[in-house]
Amino acid sequence: MGVITYFLLCGYTPFDRDTQELEMEAIIAGDYAFEPEEYWMNVSETARDFVRTCLTLDPAKRPTAHEALQHRWLSSETPHFVADPNSPHGGPRDLLPTIQKGFNARKTCKYCSPLSGAPHIVGICDAMR
Repeated sequence: MGVITYFLLCGYTPFDRDTQELEMEAIIAGDYAFEPEEYWMNVSETARDFVRTCLTLDPAKRPTAHEALQHRWLSSETPHFVADPNSPHGGPRDLLPTIQKGFNARKTCKYCSPLSGAPHIVGICDAMR
């Protein structure tokens, strides 16, 4: 849930590295950050806390799906967002332009090939290109 939420909020994966080996090392170490700031400035601290909670390194301490749904970002009556200073009603900022800027379908699906061991994903990746 954490990786998917991170990706949906900024447009790239939390453990994105230049090589598959470096990426695996980052995953094992839980090495991620909410950077660069331009991609995260419109994401609330509550949303970031949800991602941090879901990316807990120790699986025994990581929340179950049921527990994750109880997180205040998802369960609170109060909306959690960064207000848009240009909104006349103080509504949330639009995350889409930042996500589109960070998203790279080719890089996201760099391991999607018949040789990657995941041929069932190749069609999905082809559709994203």
